[in-house]
Amino acid sequence: MKTLKNFKYIKIVAISFILLASCNSKQDNNEINIAKEIVYPVKVKEVYVHEIAQTINYTGTIIAFKENHLGASSPTKIEKIMVEVGDRVKKGDLLVQMDKTNLNQARIQFETLKVDLQRMDTLMNIGSVSKQNYDQIKAQYDIAKTNLQFMQENTQLRAPISGVITGKYQNDGEIFSMSPVPDVAKAAIVSIMQLNPVKVIINISGKYFPLIKKGQKADIILDIYPKDNFVGTVYKVYPTIDPSTRTFPVEIKIPNNNEKLRPGMYVKVKLTFGQIKAILVPSISVLKQTGTNERYVFTYETGKAIRKTVYVGQIFKDLVEITNGLSINDKIITSGQNKLLDQSAVKIVK
Repeated sequence: MKTLKNFKYIKIVAISFILLASCNSKQDNNEINIAKEIVYPVKVKEVYVHEIAQTINYTGTIIAFKENHLGASSPTKIEKIMVEVGDRVKKGDLLVQMDKTNLNQARIQFETLKVDLQRMDTLMNIGSVSKQNYDQIKAQYDIAKTNLQFMQENTQLRAPISGVITGKYQNDGEIFSMSPVPDVAKAAIVSIMQLNPVKVIINISGKYFPLIKKGQKADIILDIYPKDNFVGTVYKVYPTIDPSTRTFPVEIKIPNNNEKLRPGMYVKVKLTFGQIKAILVPSISVLKQTGTNERYVFTYETGKAIRKTVYVGQIFKDLVEITNGLSINDKIITSGQNKLLDQSAVKIVK
């Protein structure tokens, strides 16, 4: 009796298993059939070559076209500083008057030797002095003259350029000790900058070395002046390439008549080298693999979406340059691509 019950129980379990397996199989088949039936509507655009301007873009910082940090050649008392930060000065203006004691001594010595030399000239003319004595006095006179000029230059510090005073590091009556100033890492009493023009130095990849020429124009872009157009000129091309970075410095001079540009401002620099041929596609068609820098697109091939990895170059508003990964006459999917996988079934719609 017990055996009969066990048999019935086993039979019921087996039938249930068969029915469940049958249901699961039907469900799987239905899902596969449904998946096979999904055909995504897409729009496509044929890839072709455009002519674009070959440009390179770099970033840099505005610096003064010229900059000088003025100080005496030896430790000396500062008698008076004539300027303050922000003052505009012209080349040759007196900026700092140092203690005149040494200068006065040098002037007295020079004037004394000047009179002695004039006497020697008279005596030489009448033959009352030897050529050797004359030459000795003349040498002393020349040394005194040079020393006087040196003392004048280091007692009266004059502006070597026209510009703006950007730093004042000491006050009247202090001793100039020739210790470096932290702000400029040099011994200085005042600093002066030429702000018109200004310049920016960028380090350009060595592969562009044959293309960069002195006098070449450069577009200067500043985020703080989005409506202004600034144009610079390649002013200096350094003659060697750094072996560690494979770059070379280029100085670009920028007119600054209204002095909107100031040292320390961040700028973008764009250099153009004429027209080249390139593949451009709508930027919306280029997708990015999550968590990576990989870019890819889908192309249309006989009812299938084919995923292709691409490499991008310049961006032109709603278009992006493809430097590798696509060929001319490829049909790129420009709408509906966000739902696609590689080999997805697709149909073209208008």
